[in-house]
Amino acid sequence: TIQRVIAEGSSASIHRPMMRMNWVNTSFWTMYGFVARNDPIIYGPNAIGLVFGLIQGVLCCIYPGQPDLDVDPAPLLSQDDSE
Repeated sequence: TIQRVIAEGSSASIHRPMMRMNWVNTSFWTMYGFVARNDPIIYGPNAIGLVFGLIQGVLCCIYPGQPDLDVDPAPLLSQDDSE
């Protein structure tokens, strides 16, 4: 997804609620692995996941999602009360 966002210049392909939950989950597991257990098997992969999640967040700020311009909104906006 990171490569797609950079190529398209739009972060529309990033699911923001999932990204935020990724931050929360990997933050807690990284802190637990580092502080409570001091276990690199726990904090290592989660720290990597946290970094990638933060990169996604930065990309959302740099390349905001844009609406799909291929859709014609005219049929949805017409007020035809003849039926």
